[in-house]
Amino acid sequence: VTTDAFQGQGTICHLHFALRSDNFDVRAVHLLVHQIRDASVATHASLHSFIGDTLVASWNATKRVGKPESKACSFAWQVMQATQKAATASSSNVIHSRPTSSYTVSGGIASGGVRALFGGDDRLRLFNISFPAWSDRLGELCRLAKECQCICIDANTKKQSQFDFGVRAIG
Repeated sequence: VTTDAFQGQGTICHLHFALRSDNFDVRAVHLLVHQIRDASVATHASLHSFIGDTLVASWNATKRVGKPESKACSFAWQVMQATQKAATASSSNVIHSRPTSSYTVSGGIASGGVRALFGGDDRLRLFNISFPAWSDRLGELCRLAKECQCICIDANTKKQSQFDFGVRAIG
């Protein structure tokens, strides 16, 4: 049994999908999953969870990447675009389609100190990431983002990615 630990700076992206459509079909979901995979590869993300309507990804927790804050913002933007494409593809596959349904991708991106633990053996390899100093902040960003139907980032992520993305404040 081995246990490896890492302590350092990381970035977490927690996204929530609200796909409100009777027309959202399996082909559209397939397209969305593939585009999310492509976005994670392009931005060097580690996908930790993609269950139901929630996705969690990180940068610098399982492997080192440059500009993790910018990569997280790019990933979120690509996921938003992928969701729109999937919703459009879904409505075009239905014979008696209603107008493209409303959908949202919302979530939070935050950066700070993380501790990652790897443990187990060849039969079972486990991974755990903790960020207790700022997990509440990420939760608040996600709640606000859901209300505003947007992606909210913390001050550290904004500071590190502001030259790569247009960032604007919300009311």
